[in-house]
Amino acid sequence: MKISIHRHESNASYLVELNGAMDHKTLDALHELAEFEDIESCVFDFKGITHCDLSGMMQWLNYTHEFFQGKQVSYKNCRTQWIMLLQQVPQLMNNVQLDSIIAEYVCHECDDFSEKTILAKDHAAYFEKDIKEERRCENCLSGTIDLIENEEDLFFFLFAA
Repeated sequence: MKISIHRHESNASYLVELNGAMDHKTLDALHELAEFEDIESCVFDFKGITHCDLSGMMQWLNYTHEFFQGKQVSYKNCRTQWIMLLQQVPQLMNNVQLDSIIAEYVCHECDDFSEKTILAKDHAAYFEKDIKEERRCENCLSGTIDLIENEEDLFFFLFAA
């Protein structure tokens, strides 16, 4: 996994872009965060994560548990796979706000996959519209698309509150 760290000039706020596989090499990349002792607020962007396995998730959990203490932390662009892992290990969400997810859809006609970024704060309105309108596949134009995961599983962190 590779990490790109961007500091906002006005304060001790950072955007951390995660790219590649979150696997047994995750800890090596996470050590880059230690250089930034003045971090008060941090947004982790998961859009570039291509794969996440148990080893990577456990390294993330072990490192960030201490790192997140006393900081404002949020996740954005979390893929469905990461959301499902968060359900299995609730400690991953301790002191963390989830800003957005990348929902995955499949077409019933052509089996094409598509993605849509959904802001956590807008999820209720988004899915209310989703229920009222059938979404059409942009690939075959005739099939309807549905979420790969059901809404309750995908947005468990909101329904549990």
